[in-house]
Amino acid sequence: MKKHIISAAAVVSAFAIALCGCSESNKPVSDITDASAPSEAVQPFNDYFNGFLTNDGEKVILSTMPQTFIDEMKKTDKYDDFLAQTQDSLIPVTINAWSEKYGDNITVTFLEQVSSTQLSADTLDLAELCYKYTYYDVNADVEITEGYEVTYRYEIKGSASTTEGEETACFVRVKDDSWKMISTKAETLEQYRDAEDPYNSTQA
Repeated sequence: MKKHIISAAAVVSAFAIALCGCSESNKPVSDITDASAPSEAVQPFNDYFNGFLTNDGEKVILSTMPQTFIDEMKKTDKYDDFLAQTQDSLIPVTINAWSEKYGDNITVTFLEQVSSTQLSADTLDLAELCYKYTYYDVNADVEITEGYEVTYRYEIKGSASTTEGEETACFVRVKDDSWKMISTKAETLEQYRDAEDPYNSTQA
């Protein structure tokens, strides 16, 4: 379950490219309850894609990564490498893929929430482990105080064509930070249920 930072960077682009098509929404895990997510909770979606469209790698990273992880990475050259890979490689690859499909002057718009469920405290704990394993090389703490699994409609529009689709992601509020987007369904977080805290684990 260990992840490397470079693999995590690839996920940043993979999620963006995935929105070229529609995905089916699976049923949420049993320990979450129906609740409407506040508008500020899904703001990371807009920040994330605005970052791609303006080649702003820092905005892309900040919409998905807790500030504590960024701060820890900045103590070494890890953050500079991560930012360079995001801005000089992953963003151009994504924009090129969109341009081939939709033409020039791309816009990505969050249209509406289709459904929203509030994550339980137990699932928030799994989200914290998700961060720690995704950025395995960064020894940082994160506390998530609130979260929602949101199925939403989006639009990608260019000079050649337009598409609308549905996608599901988790949006979480990090203590003393802001809302972040985790590009997985709540049920996907279940893979971390039996995982040890990687920073306190004796595993090699």
